[in-house]
Amino acid sequence: WGGPPAVRSLADVEGCLYADIHVGSIVRSSDNGETWEPVESSLHRDVHQVVTCPTLPSRVYANTADAVWISDDRGDSWRHCVDGVASRYGRALAVHSADPDLLLASISRGPHGGEGRLYRSEDGGFSWRHVTGGFPPFVEGNIDTFCVVFGVGDAADQAWAAESADLYRSDDRGVSWRRAWSAPQDITALACPRGI
Repeated sequence: WGGPPAVRSLADVEGCLYADIHVGSIVRSSDNGETWEPVESSLHRDVHQVVTCPTLPSRVYANTADAVWISDDRGDSWRHCVDGVASRYGRALAVHSADPDLLLASISRGPHGGEGRLYRSEDGGFSWRHVTGGFPPFVEGNIDTFCVVFGVGDAADQAWAAESADLYRSDDRGVSWRRAWSAPQDITALACPRGI
């Protein structure tokens, strides 16, 4: 895109690290970061978030400028997951910590926004449903990288999403939502530690 490469997100699972290099795809390391190699090149190069799931360590998820891509072999091959999405410009991505097939992803019309929507998949990205139960049907901009998360531990079935200054909460694995809080300024990232 014209700027120098930068790490946009990191993920790890069972000793394998994944770094999303914006705009340069994903690189991985199996020796705690001593050496790195690119994942298979069919993945769209403009990756906005990479995530993993502890219950299925061979699977890697990426939300890109061309929607979600998923690898079931640690990045050696990828499948493009676009069934049910209205647009393709992806940013945020979250996977349930105990259910590797349950995903939330944000997708809009482009880098400067336009009908940003939240989507949910229960089948490992093979199909997606637009989330509207209590969540805005679309937002003007993008629901940005790191602005959608699932809880962990006892709160694994909770999900959180930030849109501008509004924080939304789901207590049923991302099916229905309610606004939980309005911040004094835009929320730029979310994290869910154990016990929340």
